Amino acid sequence: MAYLSLEPHGKGWRHTLHIPVAIRSHYDQKKSLRHTVCEPDKRAANVLMWRWVTEKREEFQRVKETGSKYRATITPDEVGFIVSRMVFESIAGLEALRDFGFLTDDRHHEQYLQRLADKEEENRAALSRGIIEEGLQRLVETRLKGHGYSIPADSLAFKQVCIQYATGRAAAIEAKRAMLEGKPINTPPKPEPPQPKNEEANRVPLLSEVIASFIEGLINPGESMLRKYDVTLRLFREVLGNKPVDTIRQVDIEGFFRLLCKLPPRWSDEERKRGVGVKELAAMEWKKVLHKKTFDSSYMAAFVPFLRVSQRLFGDQGFPRHLTAKDIPYSGNRTETEDNQRAMKPHELKRLFEGVEAQGFARNRGGEHCYWLPLIGLYTGARVNEVCQLNPQCDFIEEDGILCFHFTDETEGDSRIEKSSKTRGSRRVVPIHSKLLELGILDYIKRMKDGGHALLFPQFPPSKGRASGKAEKWFRAHIKKLGLRDETLGAKLTGFHTFRYTFVARADDVEAGIYEWITGHVEPHRTAVVRRYRGKVSAARKQEVLEKVTFDLAFPVPRH
Repeated sequence: MAYLSLEPHGKGWRHTLHIPVAIRSHYDQKKSLRHTVCEPDKRAANVLMWRWVTEKREEFQRVKETGSKYRATITPDEVGFIVSRMVFESIAGLEALRDFGFLTDDRHHEQYLQRLADKEEENRAALSRGIIEEGLQRLVETRLKGHGYSIPADSLAFKQVCIQYATGRAAAIEAKRAMLEGKPINTPPKPEPPQPKNEEANRVPLLSEVIASFIEGLINPGESMLRKYDVTLRLFREVLGNKPVDTIRQVDIEGFFRLLCKLPPRWSDEERKRGVGVKELAAMEWKKVLHKKTFDSSYMAAFVPFLRVSQRLFGDQGFPRHLTAKDIPYSGNRTETEDNQRAMKPHELKRLFEGVEAQGFARNRGGEHCYWLPLIGLYTGARVNEVCQLNPQCDFIEEDGILCFHFTDETEGDSRIEKSSKTRGSRRVVPIHSKLLELGILDYIKRMKDGGHALLFPQFPPSKGRASGKAEKWFRAHIKKLGLRDETLGAKLTGFHTFRYTFVARADDVEAGIYEWITGHVEPHRTAVVRRYRGKVSAARKQEVLEKVTFDLAFPVPRH
């Protein structure tokens, strides 16, 4: 499944929403829909975009369940909004014709009056005798579909909508005729879509409404957490159906998490490729299913706050207060440690940093990003996204006269990404190791800064709002090509995170327990209070310890 990400577009931001394969026939075989919001501030645009995304995803689910993207029922408030919108657009359209001089010709003026008279005849038949002529029927059907509704034309509900539409059109005709006769007429204000009424105490909200309320009520959740909420709650909605929330039972919650434990890793890709739903995927046999860490840190971490907030806000409207996700066990077949990576061994480090490939990166300016990325990982233990989102314009600073990396999500970043930090402790200042200075990293940083780049490695383009998407894929492929990839369960060497283990292992050899200062780990035996009491560690102290971390490697020197 696609998740929400924004890209600059004109004076606003654009989002591309993937259409599930199984329902593309309802969208002329399009693979995606695009929507732009004219809001320059990215955070504000994010809120506006979520409303469109929520509406479209509800539409996708409706297509899956009913075979139609249109809603078959409509409330009086929704009819009132559609009619008010028609009246507004109708009068505003005539004002535009007048203001741009299209009515100065007597013939055009008379033609417009004649069209009003023809519409009055249609209206008279509907309002006096309930006869819905073909022209009015087509207008109403088109207008309803434009707002996402398809009401059967032979139903009483459709006839009532037509009569209300004719009533609104009569008011618009009267206003336009008065305008054409020279009388002052003001265009009514543009109507806003109806909002759910809180006073509807007897109406139990649907699950989709509760989910939408939760998402819109989030306050700066962070891009990573927002994705978790999005994926988890959409999946919950798909599994349960859009039922009234008072019908949700504990067995539904238990069943949802049992189903999760039967899904394969990257299940959304499988869903897309096979054109089936998650229930069908869960019924298949998979060699691997979702990892326990994903179960806990993604799905459970997103569902528990949703459940708590929904019970508080909608408990009086029927959301069961007794529901819980506590103690629901992971029932998959994956162990917690099987994907753990390990530190690199000396011969592996030599192959990576002294081999002909590294020498080629050092000689060729086109490969300098491939040269510096692993080196920074080795001498900082930083996460790949922390390194890649570094901004040459502001994330290299001096502290106590010491040149430092500033790993943070609080400074300006490239417009294509949403800077993030895994935890508050991940925001940190780390001295630049003397070996990196010796190899010439400041020259590289200066060239990136002078070039106006907002990413340390612009050669690795961002992917889905993250700075490290392409870089991470490159490094995985690179160590595989070098013959270094190791799939040993619990001691893997498969990606950039190996530098974190390598750095911590070497650092603990020289002075145990320093990793929190440099890598942004939180020591499990220290409470937040203890960490705050200990106070800020100076850059000088960090540098003192960092310089003890050395590797017996003959790095090729860049010739850029």
